[in-house]
Amino acid sequence: LNFGHTPAHAIEAESDFSVSHGRAVAMGMVIMAHIAEEFGYAAAPSAERIEQALKNNHLPTVCPYANDQLFNAATADKKRDGDHISLVFPKCIGNCFVESVSISRLKELFHA
Repeated sequence: LNFGHTPAHAIEAESDFSVSHGRAVAMGMVIMAHIAEEFGYAAAPSAERIEQALKNNHLPTVCPYANDQLFNAATADKKRDGDHISLVFPKCIGNCFVESVSISRLKELFHA
């Protein structure tokens, strides 16, 4: 349900809410899918397949904001609990899991 939402909320905030929620979630899904592959949570080509499905439906897949901008905005996300935040990672198409990560780990993930 929340796949892509943490970066999406950051994208919305950085755009001063000119990017719609759905378009921000599409970008956020791509971001989280690439992070999942980079850190071994998901096997390739999961991110590529997600990205292509979004492109096929005329949704954006490239985020216009820098990693630091997304990180700073994401630290205010409602899923933050102290210095941890819950993220949804895909394992493969249709199978995601939630993991609580530290804010310092969030920064590492967003900069990958």
